[in-house]
Amino acid sequence: MATSELRLTYRTRRWNAHTTLRFTPTASGWDLRAKAIHGAVEPDGSPFLVSNLQQDNVKYPKGLDGFVDFVWRQLQADEIDGQQAQVMFDELGAWITQCEQGQPVWPGWNR
Repeated sequence: MATSELRLTYRTRRWNAHTTLRFTPTASGWDLRAKAIHGAVEPDGSPFLVSNLQQDNVKYPKGLDGFVDFVWRQLQADEIDGQQAQVMFDELGAWITQCEQGQPVWPGWNR
């Protein structure tokens, strides 16, 4: 597994901009880099993947961690390469964006 950094990019309502989390696979999980919370994480991204999303009040899909874990395991087994993993992370970023952008916007609640 010689995969370099993967980028998980999604759009946030809070900042009205794209945010990118950077994942580098390691033997035991990922090295996750973000503006706010970063460090070594488990194959499923815990504990910092969800922490990064929650600190920006991002709505994200249930089960996201399982998908991140699957990508890591596929990389470890050499079932996919870095390019394929990036395509999968792009799909995850689009999924997060759909959840985040699809929520109702109510004055006095989340606007």
